[in-house]
Amino acid sequence: MVQDIAWDMSGDMTFRDVARTREDRWKILDHEWVYVREFIKALLPPDEYNTFTSTLPAIHLPHDPKAAFETMFNDSKIWFNHVIKVDRGEKIHVSHLWKFVSRGAMIICPPGYHGIDIVLPVCFKGNTLARDNMTAILIQVKNDERYRKDVSGDLFEHMDPFDAGLFSNGDEPLPVIRMVFALGSDECGITFPSQEKSGLGGRFTSYDVWCAGLSPSTFACIGKDRSPYQAVLKRSIQASNADKVVDNPR
Repeated sequence: MVQDIAWDMSGDMTFRDVARTREDRWKILDHEWVYVREFIKALLPPDEYNTFTSTLPAIHLPHDPKAAFETMFNDSKIWFNHVIKVDRGEKIHVSHLWKFVSRGAMIICPPGYHGIDIVLPVCFKGNTLARDNMTAILIQVKNDERYRKDVSGDLFEHMDPFDAGLFSNGDEPLPVIRMVFALGSDECGITFPSQEKSGLGGRFTSYDVWCAGLSPSTFACIGKDRSPYQAVLKRSIQASNADKVVDNPR
């Protein structure tokens, strides 16, 4: 993974960040932004994207407007062209996310980090990069064949942005998007979990997406080149099973 040599491993601002103290410099040029709705549109098949645009949050803060995804994230933007793998989870706090956007980076989390593998920093409104204008798309990737088309287990519950350190206790967080890629499923398709009734509903607002399998019915970017994706998936499964002990009957 590409590491950014300008990143201060203590989590404090570097000389590069201090130099961007004027508000008119804390912005990304308009032509570099990608709207979150356009990113999701490119990721999901057309019918599923159209469904998602009118989907209400799976978890909802009581005082937040209960708006559909398209309304809530209409002006939200992302920008990345490389990856930074962090070694400590506190770096994904909203107070640091603008630094990754200014570098054009998405984030790979430490292994097994609170059920979150990938963080895509999101500038929620306008172009200004600031702590109170940052949120994220949180992604968990599973190659385990036990996870299928229907939402299973408590994977979304473990993707709690407070537990992961994205927000601090006492924050009134901006909405997040949580996605699970159940790549090992032989059944393919998209599921949007319904409104949850757990206690987590009082802490944050989240729009959830469960993506099962590797096919054009799961990801719009997959076409006739499906075989290479499946080959990479198969190899990842073999690698994850390499340390398992298997009895050899005689």
